[in-house]
Amino acid sequence: DFSMTARPPYIIPPESGVTFEAYYEPKENGGHEANIRIVSDDPSSPHVIKLRGGLANTVAQISPGLIAKYFSINKSIKLIGQINPTNETWQAVVGNVDFPATWGGIISPYSDNFFINFKGLIKIDEEGAYDFFLTSDDGSKLLIDGNQVILNDGRHWMRLQNGSINLTTGFHNISIDYFERTGQAGIILEWKTPSGRAVVPQENLFHEASSLQPFINEINDPAGPINGGNTVIIRGSGFPKSDFKVSFADKQADIIVSDEGAIQAIAPKGNGKIRIKVSAPFGDSNLFPYSYDDNARLNEHIRINAGDGEVIDNYGNTWMPDFQSISGKSYFLKQEIEGTNNDVIYQTYRDANSTGDPIKISISLSKGEYDVNLHFAELSPASFQSNRRIFNVTAEEKQVISKLDVYAQAGKYSALVKTFPVNVSDGSLDISLNPVRGNPMISGLEVMRR
Repeated sequence: DFSMTARPPYIIPPESGVTFEAYYEPKENGGHEANIRIVSDDPSSPHVIKLRGGLANTVAQISPGLIAKYFSINKSIKLIGQINPTNETWQAVVGNVDFPATWGGIISPYSDNFFINFKGLIKIDEEGAYDFFLTSDDGSKLLIDGNQVILNDGRHWMRLQNGSINLTTGFHNISIDYFERTGQAGIILEWKTPSGRAVVPQENLFHEASSLQPFINEINDPAGPINGGNTVIIRGSGFPKSDFKVSFADKQADIIVSDEGAIQAIAPKGNGKIRIKVSAPFGDSNLFPYSYDDNARLNEHIRINAGDGEVIDNYGNTWMPDFQSISGKSYFLKQEIEGTNNDVIYQTYRDANSTGDPIKISISLSKGEYDVNLHFAELSPASFQSNRRIFNVTAEEKQVISKLDVYAQAGKYSALVKTFPVNVSDGSLDISLNPVRGNPMISGLEVMRR
């Protein structure tokens, strides 16, 4: 027998729809664990009070959905065990894990070379043995309460693996590891219920609200210098509804926090760096690692690596990933490239999603005159012949390259660079690679202020 007493006493009227569920479990080491679950009619706001040794040490507010954290990985990864996630690039809250195979990204813009950890709580309504099904491309792993239920590891197309576990009524910790190298990506978590096999529904997946820390996924810079009235859009997750500060050169901006996880920051008069700071409830020291120096834009030199993540070339230059700027499918071939000392830039490329589709490129830039370098290398054996892949290039709605045939000009596995000037007048550089025969492709690009 055991008893629990709340001090001070809390009285919840019966008409509120709130119920208490108490559990007591003896442990193998002779200790014990007690849990009280406070459950309301509103599934978005249950609370859990965990008791150990008769003392309450955790009160956790539960929110719907699992926390999905994204990390970039290198191209040599073949198994989940080889991944040491340290470089978080994206965060989101997902209702459930139901992402059929796609050539694009899963939730985030990242489409290749990433690792996701889905983490939270799964609510079990009836005690018993549960069958789970995990389908993924590439590898995945399901853990419940730290126990491995399914291992669907390695590089493969969408493949199903299943496993079973006995679960008691209540909330259980759930964690899903998943990685994607190249090609299509997808992951689906299902379970078997009396009505049949189905995706684990949103009504059964939660996370502790305190575990969702604010995270900035992207910031869309305004066109031109930051002055009064310009708007910066900040997107991410875990933003508090108040006390979120954005400062421009130490002058606080007017901000709007939306329900879609986006913040609009209206800049005051004056130029300078953007500093994003959450002052409550996480403390003034919680600074996000993002700064924007308006003066640096006057000497812009942007390098983008098509079809892959960030790389450092042989000259020490950083080439950014293309996930926000270039459309199309990504391909990789570790092949020595002729005519360059920077093989890494040409070993990946973007190809059109479907036959007849263009490749679209969009980059946020200040107004002004720029030089653009487009980098190409033909890596596809299907195009190792003249007239197999031909395309035009337009920039700011003006054709700048006509009937480009990379193989005819450079041959296979050989670097080709095309340069042209462009005038950006609207804050965005828009380039289109339009097919004439076959699909267009691109390995990388550079944009330099003139």
